[in-house]
Amino acid sequence: VWVFPGHYTETLTMKSGVNLVSVDGPANTIIDGNNLGPIIVMSADAAVVGFTIQNGYNWGGGGIIVSHTDDASVLIKNNRLVNNRGGSAGAINIGYASPKIVGNWFINNSTSGTTTSTSPCIEGSHGSPNITNNVFWNNSGGECISFYYQSGGTIYNNTFVGNRGGISVRYQDIRNNIIIDSTSAGIGGSIYEYY
Repeated sequence: VWVFPGHYTETLTMKSGVNLVSVDGPANTIIDGNNLGPIIVMSADAAVVGFTIQNGYNWGGGGIIVSHTDDASVLIKNNRLVNNRGGSAGAINIGYASPKIVGNWFINNSTSGTTTSTSPCIEGSHGSPNITNNVFWNNSGGECISFYYQSGGTIYNNTFVGNRGGISVRYQDIRNNIIIDSTSAGIGGSIYEYY
């Protein structure tokens, strides 16, 4: 599905096999949750590419929820996730899924929780996400990435600036990330990996 530039105030539940792609990129194609949410619920074999996803609110994840896809068929790429709020997750919540999260900007997302098991950016369990080449800026709540009970996955080449919390995960391969001006959300301000 190709989406033309515009400011769309809505929430979406995607069917399996749907690719949602903006024609003109995130600066000109905005999906606004208007503090309802989650904004997008994704299924298997789906992609969201090139949007600003903003102002979502939901306890389990204000921006995007990816759940029970059990494979790496979900792609979240080249988006801006801005001002999304939740209790356990602000921007993206993952459960029993292993999405590819590539080249996104996470800006001013937040959670009401402040422990290592909550995240204003990416929170989840039971999966192996691949999180690569993203920028995390000025997010608050728990850790920027918080993942527990997972079986693997990668966190490569991301940049974290001015966030409350860094990375708190289990069994993930963490390489070549830059973390600047991070304050502790619980255990450690930069990286905490436990087994």
